[in-house]
Amino acid sequence: VTYGPALSDAQTRQQWVNNAAAIVRATRGKGLVWTGGVRQPRDLRAPYDIVNLGAVLQLNGDLSKHALSANARAALMHAYTRAGTLRAVVAPKLPPAKRAKLAA
Repeated sequence: VTYGPALSDAQTRQQWVNNAAAIVRATRGKGLVWTGGVRQPRDLRAPYDIVNLGAVLQLNGDLSKHALSANARAALMHAYTRAGTLRAVVAPKLPPAKRAKLAA
């Protein structure tokens, strides 16, 4: 869920709150990932600001914290393992020199 639009004008903020609340209700808060989606670094918010934003959407603190940290990390790890695995084994990408040493 991108919180960037919530920082603009009142009408966009109201639409964002309605849409984000619908997503929270549909998923029951499981598997959410908070992202900034902002164009300027000054529009980024502190982690606890985002946790409070989750409280506005009826999301408890633990699920909102997981959406900032654990869920985002899990999504990145899932993407990495899908791209870098063969038959569910993580295959590290070694430089050619180390690969040659291991092969010898």
